Amino acid sequence: MRTPTLRISAAAALATVAAAIGVGAATAGHADASWRYPGNGDLITFDVYSDTTWTTVSYYNGVNILRQQHFDFRQDEKLPTGQYHRRISFISKVPVQILAVKIQQEGQSATCKLSVNRKLKITRTGHGDRARALCAMRNDPPPPPLS
Repeated sequence: MRTPTLRISAAAALATVAAAIGVGAATAGHADASWRYPGNGDLITFDVYSDTTWTTVSYYNGVNILRQQHFDFRQDEKLPTGQYHRRISFISKVPVQILAVKIQQEGQSATCKLSVNRKLKITRTGHGDRARALCAMRNDPPPPPLS
């Protein structure tokens, strides 16, 4: 007697999830290729620079989940200036992308750059022991159209 009830419940749950995915895909929209209001489909790029190899980078990924990476820069990431550089790029998959990246490292100078659709939006540099830099900005949704 319980088996038919479980099958019907599972089928109903699967149908509900499928309907929700279909609605989400239809309302997500397409890339507007706008650097002013980044969101679904826009290219987000974070560049981080450090004068030492050991670094922690925190950022929001394409689905607005905070990520934190601890890594040693590789020797092939060393620039002629002596700084190390790494680029993190992704396509946003959310209507309103959170724009923030932070670098903290063991040296005296840390720099971050934030770009949207290859257009530089912000650059910050921090100096001092265990230097850190934060590149973040508000990303409010676009205003409604005028009537």
